[in-house]
Amino acid sequence: MRKTAKSGGLTVRAIAGSNNVLIGIDLDPAKRAGCLGFTLQRADVGTPALRFLPNSITFASTAEATVLDTENSPLQKFRWGDYTCKPGTAYNYTVTARYRDGNGTPVKLKDGDSVEVDVTIEDPKQQATAVFFNRAAAASQAYIHKFGDADPDQLGEPKRTEALAWLSRGLEEALLDFQSQAADKSFGLHCAVYEFQKDNLLAGLKKALDRGADVQVVYHFRHKGTPADKTWTKNEAAAKAAGLTAVCTQRKQNAGVIMHNKFMVLLKDGKPVAVWTGSTNWTDGGIYGQLNVGHAVYDPKIAAIYEGYYQLLKKDLPDKDMKAGVRTLGTVPSTVPAAGVLPILSPQSDRTMLTLYGAITDNAQCVLISAPFALADEMTKPLRTAVAGKMRYLLVDKEGSLGDKTDIHDIEAVPTNDVAFAATLPSNLTSFQDKLLKDSAESYHHAGVHIHSKIILADPFGDDPVLVTGSANFSTNSTMHNDSNSLLVRGDTRIADIYATEFMRMFEQYHFRGAKAKAQDKNTVITLSETDAWSDRYYVDGSEDSFDRMLFAGTLPPVAGGTPAKPGNPPAPPTPPVPTPKPPAKKPSTKKAPAKKPTKKKAGAKKATKKATSKKRSASTKKAASKKAASKKASKKPPAKKKPTKAASKKSAAKKSAKKSQKRKR
Repeated sequence: MRKTAKSGGLTVRAIAGSNNVLIGIDLDPAKRAGCLGFTLQRADVGTPALRFLPNSITFASTAEATVLDTENSPLQKFRWGDYTCKPGTAYNYTVTARYRDGNGTPVKLKDGDSVEVDVTIEDPKQQATAVFFNRAAAASQAYIHKFGDADPDQLGEPKRTEALAWLSRGLEEALLDFQSQAADKSFGLHCAVYEFQKDNLLAGLKKALDRGADVQVVYHFRHKGTPADKTWTKNEAAAKAAGLTAVCTQRKQNAGVIMHNKFMVLLKDGKPVAVWTGSTNWTDGGIYGQLNVGHAVYDPKIAAIYEGYYQLLKKDLPDKDMKAGVRTLGTVPSTVPAAGVLPILSPQSDRTMLTLYGAITDNAQCVLISAPFALADEMTKPLRTAVAGKMRYLLVDKEGSLGDKTDIHDIEAVPTNDVAFAATLPSNLTSFQDKLLKDSAESYHHAGVHIHSKIILADPFGDDPVLVTGSANFSTNSTMHNDSNSLLVRGDTRIADIYATEFMRMFEQYHFRGAKAKAQDKNTVITLSETDAWSDRYYVDGSEDSFDRMLFAGTLPPVAGGTPAKPGNPPAPPTPPVPTPKPPAKKPSTKKAPAKKPTKKKAGAKKATKKATSKKRSASTKKAASKKAASKKASKKPPAKKKPTKAASKKSAAKKSAKKSQKRKR
């Protein structure tokens, strides 16, 4: 849900997900003089009790005993996230501009323009919004406030169970609830799971089996024969311990690649009715240790495609036949299809999927990307060039996800890219999560991986957002070799709001940590500015901070090329049962079709490109460097390095070849 309100020179937009609300604020330039920030208050709708939202950053002159909230310590930025909301609850937010009330210390404030806005939090237990994110490692400080600085395993019961449920934040419960829908013999659950190990999730399947439901499972059993690769043996042992061996099929063909799915198809009277998918492996680490999402779609047509895919996996087909079978379930479109949901399955025979994802990234006025492993060239290419009026927010597990050192420098140097990586803070919770992701209880692929969601969200705050989510990484291996799946969702603003608010929750926390980790002086104490100079950088024409201010408040004018590709026709879903796949017939290559899209976009974005060129010239003459307000990123704008040189490209290609078999290329 999005709501916008305006009063005087103050504009506020609230964007509500299923656990969070993003508040975007914009202030008329004429009202900036003397403004020292904003006070935020929240109340449950229908109750008179307003409370000030907290802010631990305060003025240097503030008395030590002062309550640290936005009444005394106003927010000195134009974006805020409230991450303490309850699903299905309505809230009222009041945002007030605060001004210096005379000179002297401590700083005294008076009210300016004020805006109220009401929103209702989405309910993920409703079928239309059944999306569940866990808390992940970024929540360590909130965990300490609630449970103390203690490893969950060090807490006595019932505190330990409460702590794990708090970390899961409904994700584990939603998995079990989906299984529980298979209530009797008229239902079925057909599952394909990479890491099939968490005992209570396997017990949920056993309960459904005991109720008479048709439970079937395909799990990953491929292996490279190295001592570190134990996922296959752990899966086998867990299935045996749960009493599920008789209903399980081991995916063995094509050793060395991964059966990377994590989906369940719910059937009623033999017909698919819903599917659960996402990035969540069935392990303790997947639920409690890393950022993950579960996404259920209650649509028989979509469920039918996944059921067809399950039947292919159950046959344990070799690579050639598997790719042929996947093609029978629908081809990957070269342009974004019309509004709706489209499954995109792997392995693919070509790179059309990655070309499509690159085009979505390139065309968007704003794009949010979450990725745990190395991004394919089609994804990183658009990120190497700045385009005036566009912004990319990147949440990656390690900076290496962006490529080698040259790639990282080129991408981070682009001022329209804002990058956050999973920097953790030392705490007993972090040690607990690291242990889950490193010891024998977890796959060797996931050692230390804290960002595990795979998300592309283009133009999330517009009327036509495009979302890609699922188990598939945005890499060559995931696309052309592994068994994996994604959902492409277009035009669903409620789903986009859930993903956007969760993304920004993680991005904000990790971005702050990353900046602190890179800071030369790690003992610097951050305080509020006692003048209105704090807002200067948000009003530099054409700057990324100016863009960010208007983007979240909803006051940003659209730019050319800032909309998705024209709709195409999505492939028609098949009617199960799926026929036995035949070897692929030789057919003309379709690889060149997507190349038309960037050309089209280029023409549509001529004005934006002109502005970008003008901005680069301005940066090269260092006129912007003289302004105190310029973003700290301005110092790293190397206009001449927007495109990699041929030498750099060769270097990158050589590196990719050398690392092709490494685990982080998944």
